Amino acid sequence: MKKKTVFIDTLSAATTQAVTLATITNPTTSILGVTAVALTAGLGKQLLQRRQLDLEQLANDLSQTKTARAIKKMDEQQFFDDLTYSLEKILLQRTHPKRIIMRSVLLGYISSDLKPSYPLERMLGVVENLTFADIDYFRRILEANELRDESKIPWVSEQIMINHDIPKKDQRVMMVLTSSENRQDQQSKLNLVNEGLLVERNRGVGGWSAGEGTPQIYTTPFGQYFKEYLLDSNLDKEFS
Repeated sequence: MKKKTVFIDTLSAATTQAVTLATITNPTTSILGVTAVALTAGLGKQLLQRRQLDLEQLANDLSQTKTARAIKKMDEQQFFDDLTYSLEKILLQRTHPKRIIMRSVLLGYISSDLKPSYPLERMLGVVENLTFADIDYFRRILEANELRDESKIPWVSEQIMINHDIPKKDQRVMMVLTSSENRQDQQSKLNLVNEGLLVERNRGVGGWSAGEGTPQIYTTPFGQYFKEYLLDSNLDKEFS
């Protein structure tokens, strides 16, 4: 019998025992606790064997000092409800990058002070709905928005950027904030707007010759929260 099979079978007999916050946040027992929660959630042994590395990584993350401290501040029942729900969502994802980013969402959610405004179900639902192309587009929008803020230009247009001596390289990056003839980008923009991460609106008061009236893409407060507090994982690395 394989080692993983023995490990899962051993836990199967222990799932009726109480798993506490102390079990989850202790580095030596966290993997046992997380796996026991997965078993009580009804996830099969074969699935858990295939996702053993995901379970180990999540257990390691949950037992890190900062996250463990945040977990202990949560209501115990709420935490276990959240963990049970998340484990099913994470482990059933077909692709490894989606499992990674969902794990990152759970960790960010645990440490967040805005849980009532951005419930876990919504956050994980967004990850489920987005494609890899959407994630890549979102990354490029975030990069372009940062450049626009750093450049202190009122809105993005070729003329405005030329007038402000924006480097050509940065101009190419920022043009994603206006219009694109790329059909995949168009669909990703629609998907991200529908999920509430981006908004498209007209900005500027001045000469139309400088591009006023051209729709511009902005990150919503929800989009910023999604990125800054819940998506600490490197988007370039995980979705390249």
